[in-house]
Amino acid sequence: MSTKAEAARVLLSHESLEEFENLKADIAKHFKAVDDLEAELVHETAASRWHLLRIEEMDAALFQKFMRQQEETLGAEADPSQSGTPHTSMSSPNVSSTACSRAIRVNSDASTRKSGRR
Repeated sequence: MSTKAEAARVLLSHESLEEFENLKADIAKHFKAVDDLEAELVHETAASRWHLLRIEEMDAALFQKFMRQQEETLGAEADPSQSGTPHTSMSSPNVSSTACSRAIRVNSDASTRKSGRR
């Protein structure tokens, strides 16, 4: 299967083939694939890493959207954990402080990757 055909199964229309190929080349260089099986494993590793990066970016975007909605509802100075609405509260099991901290960190990491390698 051609490189473009392989990448088409991984990339969304707005994502960069060049960035994906760079990621895949970095992984191949690191693991020094020598046969077809190892080359396929390099591709699967690159595809999995690409998907994980995409999920992290979506996670950060959803968290930012949630925080904007909380700010609009509660005001800029309010503490989102004190909203009193369980399904949107920061104390909700769906949005823990750990998840919030992680989302902030992921967003920072995603911004760094976008300005760098991905």
